[in-house]
Amino acid sequence: MIDGPGLSALAPVWVEALEHEGVASRVHLALWLDEHRESPEASDVDALVRRVRDGVRLVDLATEKGWTAHSQVQAWLHRTAFRLIVPHLENVGAWHQARQTGVPDVEIGQLSGTLPEVVALALDGWQAVRSGAFNETKALEAHRRWCAGGSRAEVAGVLGIAAQRLNRQLNTGESQLLPRRLTTTGLRARFGWTPSAVSLYRSKGVLPLADGRDGQRDWWWEPTIEAWEQTAGLSWCEDCHHAFVSPTGLREHCTRVHG
Repeated sequence: MIDGPGLSALAPVWVEALEHEGVASRVHLALWLDEHRESPEASDVDALVRRVRDGVRLVDLATEKGWTAHSQVQAWLHRTAFRLIVPHLENVGAWHQARQTGVPDVEIGQLSGTLPEVVALALDGWQAVRSGAFNETKALEAHRRWCAGGSRAEVAGVLGIAAQRLNRQLNTGESQLLPRRLTTTGLRARFGWTPSAVSLYRSKGVLPLADGRDGQRDWWWEPTIEAWEQTAGLSWCEDCHHAFVSPTGLREHCTRVHG
């Protein structure tokens, strides 16, 4: 994954797309952009905007294209969105921060020279698509429960869907619950830690106490971990991007692993 401030705000579906395309560094990104410099067709962008903004059904878009398989439409929309998002990867962190302060996607897009739908897709994944069956009252109550520490099962119940379906949507990036929560798995991915390292840092009080528990898993609000990271004085290995809570740990790691 490309290193850079704020890219953790990129929706998981696009992180996976970058990995699939082999875009793992800024050099790879530059090469990828050179090969895909041509912008998507205006008709493709228009279809994507109508899908995100107006909730146009996949079946209707398929009819317009003369296709019979919904998967064709989904792949086409995915490619179009990806090509519109990638040139703005450096802005994703700023988009996230601006949105957190209440700046609407329309203004964010204007400042970056792109469409608000591109901003929404970059940050929210396909959750940005408006559903014809969208229930604003349920969505607001689900968000309230989530912010109050409610479980995924509780949120799914408010939305009227099965917990397994919500989990699947979250895992694929189709849906997203904000603010984000990090489990121990998320901490390992963020800092390059092993399960035993997470357990050790928790038992010694290095990490802040978990903000909540969902089933058998503890979780932290992402801002909790971000605030801790800013004050923890972490030492990072430049070769493998692992974080250490002390310079001594980093030196020992570099001697043992990198010679």
